[in-house]
Amino acid sequence: MLEIKVNCEDDEMTVYDDGKLIGHMTFPKESMEVVLLNEVYLKEEYRGQGITQMMMEEFINSLEKTKRKVRLICPFAKKWFRKNPQYSKYVEGYVEE
Repeated sequence: MLEIKVNCEDDEMTVYDDGKLIGHMTFPKESMEVVLLNEVYLKEEYRGQGITQMMMEEFINSLEKTKRKVRLICPFAKKWFRKNPQYSKYVEGYVEE
């Protein structure tokens, strides 16, 4: 069973499949209003199953709850936000190519 845990105090998200860690995301605070999304990782054998989409949606939910924006460092995250412009209001600054 897939379980996604978001811990805003520790600036991270972890993803488990039947208790086994399969992915994570790190987003340290740049300021009280902005976090840096610097890494999104999912084990290769789990890719292409929509799990990173679920991770990103959970991340967006955490931004909404904490009233923060994100500065994108991770190349995957930049690509994801370009493909999902409906979430651009959460991005601090320009989403680079």
